[in-house]
Amino acid sequence: MNLPPVFLAELRARTSLVEIAKERVKLRRSGREWIGSCPFHSEKSGSFTVNEDKAFVHCFGCGAHGDAITFIMRYEGLGFMDAVRYLAARAGLAVPGDGGPAPQIKPRPVVKRTAPEDQDQLLAFRIQGARDKWAAGLPWRGTLVEDYLRGRGCCPADDLAHLRFLPTLKYKHHREDGSLCRGTFAAQIAPFQSVDREIRAVHVTYLGADGQKAGVPRAKKMFGPAWGCAIRFAAPARILAVAEGIETGLSVRRACPDLAIWVAGSLGNVAGNGHEDGPVRPHPMTGKPLPTVYPDMERPGMRLPAGVDEVIILADADGDRPTGEALVERAARRFTAQGMRVRVAWPPTGMDFNDMIMEAV
Repeated sequence: MNLPPVFLAELRARTSLVEIAKERVKLRRSGREWIGSCPFHSEKSGSFTVNEDKAFVHCFGCGAHGDAITFIMRYEGLGFMDAVRYLAARAGLAVPGDGGPAPQIKPRPVVKRTAPEDQDQLLAFRIQGARDKWAAGLPWRGTLVEDYLRGRGCCPADDLAHLRFLPTLKYKHHREDGSLCRGTFAAQIAPFQSVDREIRAVHVTYLGADGQKAGVPRAKKMFGPAWGCAIRFAAPARILAVAEGIETGLSVRRACPDLAIWVAGSLGNVAGNGHEDGPVRPHPMTGKPLPTVYPDMERPGMRLPAGVDEVIILADADGDRPTGEALVERAARRFTAQGMRVRVAWPPTGMDFNDMIMEAV
C-alpha cells in the first residue's frame, strides 16, 4: 500500500522515538541524546543512541539506523504496514485506505523537536564549546594530569602538546536510576581534530585531588562531535597506529617512541559504521548477532589523511573479545578498501596495552 507522505510525516511527528525505545531498551540520558546497549547485536558498552530531535536511532556498533517505523519493524519483526498500524494506533491516527477500526484515542500531540536550522546552530555551539574548553587548558606537566599518567605508567617523556590541564571543570551526569550527579573537578583534556585539523571535540578525564580518576559515575566524557576525528599524538605518517583510548595510545607511544599514534576515542570510531544489510554471525556465548564485519563505506568513522600507507590497529582484549574482533575486522576491511595495508596488534586476553605496561612497571 502506498501511504500519503503527509500521513507518514504526521505519524512520525506524533510518535516519541525515545518513548517507544525506552519501552524496549534500557536507556540513560547523555546530553540531548539517550544511550543504551544495542538490542540488535551483542555488546559490552552502550553504542545505541536515540536522538529525538532528529527522530532516528543509530548504533555505532552494528550500524542499525532508522526512524520509529524502521525501529519497530526490526525490533518486533514486523512488516512495514504492520509497524505503521502499530504506531498509528498509539498515536491515535487512522491509516488512510486501510479500512481498519477507528482510532481508540485522541491524536497525540506533536512531539517537540528542534528545527533543522536550530540543530545546525546547536552543533556549532557544541563545537565552539569544545574549542573553548581546549583554549582554557594549561600545560599539563607538573599538574594532576602528570600524577594521573604516572599512576597509569604511561606518562610521556616529552611535553606532549595534545594534552592539557583544566584546574576546574563542571561535571554533570545522569545515573542509571535517573538521579543527577553534579560537581566541579580538575581534568585532563585532549582535542579531537578532523582530517583537515579542525578541533571539533575534546576528550575529558575528570580527576580527583589524589591524581586518580574522580569518583563519579563516568569520569571520562567527550564534548562535541568526535565521530570521524582523532586525537593526534603525532603528525601524519606513512605508518600510523590507531588506538581506542588515550592510555592505550600513550602506553604504546612509550614502548615505541618512533611510532606515530592517533587515538579514536572508541572502537566504533575506528571501525566506522557497519553496513546495515551486511551478514552477521552469532555471538558464541550469547547467541545474539555480532556487529557486522562489513563496513558502510558511505558512513566511515575516523578519517585518515592522504599519505598513510599502513595502519596498525591497537586492539583492546579486556572486553567482549568476539565483539571486539568483529569491529576490528570491520575496521581492517574499511582501511583495506581505502588502499591501506592493515596489521592488528592484540594484547593478551583480558588486557589492554596499558595493563601490559602497568604490569611491566
